[in-house]
Amino acid sequence: MAAIARAEAPGSMGRHIDWHIKESPRGLQAVITCDHPAVRYVIEGTRPHLIRPRRPKGVLRFEAEGHVVFAKYARHPGTRPNQFLQRALRMGC
Repeated sequence: MAAIARAEAPGSMGRHIDWHIKESPRGLQAVITCDHPAVRYVIEGTRPHLIRPRRPKGVLRFEAEGHVVFAKYARHPGTRPNQFLQRALRMGC
């Protein structure tokens, strides 16, 4: 199931998936984890929000339509939830 989760994960997130076996009251149990810093935002999704520079007087720099753009903020449209860990569980059973 960890291999399926790695394949289903977006971008480089699959490299942050690990698994281990632990003992529980019901016997042995496999635990799959993802320690990528953005995993919660991928699984739960995000609402539309503003992105601002980290430094108080800084600007954002990104490419849009092949041109470098500088901006004081950007409007992120939000993302839909991506339940890649749950899909891996359903596919592996």
